[in-house]
Amino acid sequence: MPPRKSATASGDPAEPKAKKKTPWKPSGRSAPEKDILNLLPAEPASLPSSVRKIGIHTSTGGGVQTAAERAYRLGCNTFQVFSSSPRMWRPFNLSK
Repeated sequence: MPPRKSATASGDPAEPKAKKKTPWKPSGRSAPEKDILNLLPAEPASLPSSVRKIGIHTSTGGGVQTAAERAYRLGCNTFQVFSSSPRMWRPFNLSK
């Protein structure tokens, strides 16, 4: 096996390459969640009844009661909470 090259031709130790500096960006899962309740008005905006509403995904962070308040402030007349993740290998047994 040939020896490792740990020095340059002049005998000086090899200098490590400088890393490219990129701005720090938190990952999606570890980043703190922004509370949209602080950004929304206390009363929902009224829309004409002819406007169709679509569903959105919001966080249940802070509990189900917070999710209900978020839905209200977003102008929803219905909201749904999933009791288990559809990405789990097996569903959680609720009878226990």
